[in-house]
Amino acid sequence: MEPTLKTLSAMTLVGVSGAFIPEKTNMTVIPQLWDMLRKRGGEIKNIISGPSVGLINCLPLLSETDEKMELVYMAAVPVASLDNLPAGMWATTVPAAQYAVFCSSVKNDQINKVIDYAYGDWLPKSGYTRAAGPELEFYAADFHPVKKPEFDYAVPIRK
Repeated sequence: MEPTLKTLSAMTLVGVSGAFIPEKTNMTVIPQLWDMLRKRGGEIKNIISGPSVGLINCLPLLSETDEKMELVYMAAVPVASLDNLPAGMWATTVPAAQYAVFCSSVKNDQINKVIDYAYGDWLPKSGYTRAAGPELEFYAADFHPVKKPEFDYAVPIRK
């Protein structure tokens, strides 16, 4: 499961987002976001063909003693412009950056294996550190969580 190192171009994304607690609410929140995007995807204008994107970002801790790490997940599609942003949807631009891209075929409920390998094994031995920016997941149009679970998981890195 060695990653490919890639410089990804900047991308503008439109989709739906929600907060989750890793290993507690992620398997409830994230599938709901993808279902919502599938239902409302026709409202999004200027979609660029290619994979759908899951974007993961950390929310700031409320205090030094806050033990609940919350992440925000965005189920999104790339767009050419932000004209006519649908009500209730979010938009973000991810800047160009270098990423370690892990190609995976684990089922969605086993994605932690990919994350654990990326952060627990590969990154400490790689000579790279995690850079600022979101983690990204790339899903092909024919993705299916059981029948065709292949996806790419990308971690921003720097030397």
